Amino acid sequence: MREYLQGIAVELHDELHQTDDQVKDVLKLASSCDTMIMAKAKGAIGMTYALSGVPGDLVGKGIASAMKLEPGTPMHNFVAGVAGGMTAVAFKAVLTRVIGSSIQDSRWMQADGDALNPLMKKEAEKRETFGHKLKMTALGGTGFNVRNPVTGGISGATQLLPENKPRPEPMGIIQGALKPGYAINQIAGFGLTSAAGALSGVVENYYDNLHGAEFLFGRNDWKDRYKALSNGHTNSSEGSHFDAVWEHAKSPKRWVEGVTTLSALSAVASETMEALGLGLGAGAARVTKGGAEKLFTSGKTSAAETALDLANKSSFRVSRESVGNAAALLPNAYSYLQQGVFGLLYQEAERAVANKLHPKAADTTEEGAPVSSGARTPDGTPAPSVGTGARTPDGTPAPSVGTRTRVPSEEGESDSGSVHSQNSGPLRNTPPERSSEMRTAGDTHAWWHAFPELANIKSPQPEKLTQADYEAIIAVLEAEAEKMSERIAEMIPLPDSLPTSAAASEAPGSSASSEAGGPAGSPEPEETKKAS
Repeated sequence: MREYLQGIAVELHDELHQTDDQVKDVLKLASSCDTMIMAKAKGAIGMTYALSGVPGDLVGKGIASAMKLEPGTPMHNFVAGVAGGMTAVAFKAVLTRVIGSSIQDSRWMQADGDALNPLMKKEAEKRETFGHKLKMTALGGTGFNVRNPVTGGISGATQLLPENKPRPEPMGIIQGALKPGYAINQIAGFGLTSAAGALSGVVENYYDNLHGAEFLFGRNDWKDRYKALSNGHTNSSEGSHFDAVWEHAKSPKRWVEGVTTLSALSAVASETMEALGLGLGAGAARVTKGGAEKLFTSGKTSAAETALDLANKSSFRVSRESVGNAAALLPNAYSYLQQGVFGLLYQEAERAVANKLHPKAADTTEEGAPVSSGARTPDGTPAPSVGTGARTPDGTPAPSVGTRTRVPSEEGESDSGSVHSQNSGPLRNTPPERSSEMRTAGDTHAWWHAFPELANIKSPQPEKLTQADYEAIIAVLEAEAEKMSERIAEMIPLPDSLPTSAAASEAPGSSASSEAGGPAGSPEPEETKKAS
């Protein structure tokens, strides 16, 4: 990755003529744009939850009424909560498929496996761990946890209205939905829920391990995107986000695709798991709220003042509602986490089963196929690999030039004497290469600060080296040269005696071609020379 980013820095400087400050400004713009994009994307999802508020509440109360459950009892509250939570997930599932990922996918610095360089794609896959997914799942409820105390305060304030006084007969479901206080809570909840989704998007974008400048420069089309950013484009898609959402929302085909996609077995199972997670948590939160309100009421009642007398006081109703909402904060937070965890666990289980049934084939070359070295002939055609055409008398491929066939006793042994063996030691942290233009421009060490977590990559500064540094460097180089000589001697053993140049010149008829005809180190016998 380091070498790849070095090449990007050279191209930024040489081809795009960008300075250090210009690169930083572009990356800053990309970061702020992506934050806003995620706020819009998650805000849209929050809006789908908000739209389910009234239908979910009415469906839950209707189911509880059909089951003849008395309002205010734990079972009534649980059933209403489960139905409301599952309705919210159903709304989210359909609407997000209709709108699609037109907003979220327009981020500049998000990892996109299909568009990434193979090196960066591998890096993205390495980062996308189960722990990272679990973290993002937990962060998804951040905005809603911030919203709940605010909506709880508004709900408590509406208890001041006279409509909340006890009645001889409880209100019907539709009649209760027409109360001014109910309308205030739903309208406030709609705006705050949309804002909660946007806040969750900002937090997720900030802590996303798959988002960063390295994934902008790691794309195959990074130059086009960088130029678009330099020209002030706020998102990587065509047109505004509103236009994209509107085009999707007004298309009947999109609605049909959204419903039919949701009807697929895999989608139904995944959304059902999420719905169960949120529904069970929401039901538990309602039960907790009702229980806390009853405890608060029992603590305030006395022989002189019954629960009915207390309920006629607006101040008591406000206090009771506030206590109940406070008690439900923790169960609600858990329900958001549980929704994400249930969905994540199902997806991971589905992926594991798919990998088990259809394992990915390993990338292997065809048996016996020669591996090209990349060399080419003068006419541009690939050059044949060394040793691929030679064969021994029994028809088996001959070893390549410069290789030595191992005997059975040597099989399994490592090449301890090779230059790439573990005895060679790790490669040193050499400074990055620079182009001629970058060298002319002067010190470029600040270039590498443009890439996150790469501040240690700097250009060499020989003017800061002392005489002692030079001597130490020379000593290391001499020691390495001596080690290399020893390794070369081990790799290429020389014979004890070689013909001298004088002896070779005395032999009549000797030439370079005749010497090359015999094995190296095997001089022609003296008797043969005399006979010739």
